[in-house]
Amino acid sequence: MREIVVREESFADEEQLCSYIASQLALDNPAEFESFDGGLGELIARLSDITHPTRIVLRHESLDDPVAEVEGLATISEVSRGEEHDLDWFDVACALLERADDFIEPLDVIVYYDDLGDDEPNEMPTNITIAARAAISRLKQGNVDYLTARRDDRNISSGRIRELFEGGQHPYAVVITCADSRVVPEHLFMAGLGELFVIRVAGNVVGDIELASAVYACEHLHSKLLLVLGHTHCGAIESAMAGEAHGPVAAVTSRIAECIGDERDPYVASVLNVRAAIETLAANDELHHLVSEDGLEIHGAIYHTHSGVVDFLDECIRA
Repeated sequence: MREIVVREESFADEEQLCSYIASQLALDNPAEFESFDGGLGELIARLSDITHPTRIVLRHESLDDPVAEVEGLATISEVSRGEEHDLDWFDVACALLERADDFIEPLDVIVYYDDLGDDEPNEMPTNITIAARAAISRLKQGNVDYLTARRDDRNISSGRIRELFEGGQHPYAVVITCADSRVVPEHLFMAGLGELFVIRVAGNVVGDIELASAVYACEHLHSKLLLVLGHTHCGAIESAMAGEAHGPVAAVTSRIAECIGDERDPYVASVLNVRAAIETLAANDELHHLVSEDGLEIHGAIYHTHSGVVDFLDECIRA
């Protein structure tokens, strides 16, 4: 696969950006990009003819305000779906290339705010019938609350403990995530007792045990949202990229290495690892049935350990 990494700060305007992408695409698709001298519209038109698998990684400069990063990614996604917003040229390019990803099969577009150089440093009632879309909205709002919170007022009271004991649990989402101590879904989504069913394992890989736990939660607890949550600066992914696959650790790193291949961008590697987990879940017969017949959706996201932002990915399995 040809991978083209685009850093926002490296280009002054759309023309420079398009010329660079075209020059890289010409390495594998010379006929389609011969004598390219156009803007974004022509670039996307020519992308429709590519045959070689291609990934375009668009890296925004990191912002000081994590909430602005969440809103920026959301706005780009909205424009990619045809909604109107006043964006700068780079955001417009990101949105239109994301849209092209939807209909050009060999193309894979990833957009994110770049934190790779940084150092690592409302009451939600339980509802058994909550739909996957509503669950995603809760998680997103919870993450926004988390980014601005100074304390967590979610319900962990003795009354709530008693309520869950007497009435049972009905979590609105199942989250498969890394065992990293910095990645705590109940905090970063501002969830109270009984709201999330969390499955934690190094590298958020999905093996037999993780799969069985997910099937149990979705089938018997009737959760409609299954989220695979990766994160930046993941030690398991860094070990896999470094070729460390010995002893017990190999059970995790070898699985990750298989799905990320020779990828060298840590963020993209995290995305590929999440995608692999989603594919494993979607291939399961029980979960496949719940997706097609019972409203289950399987989503992916990346948690940024430097800022607290959860970057929800386009990857989704739904009916």
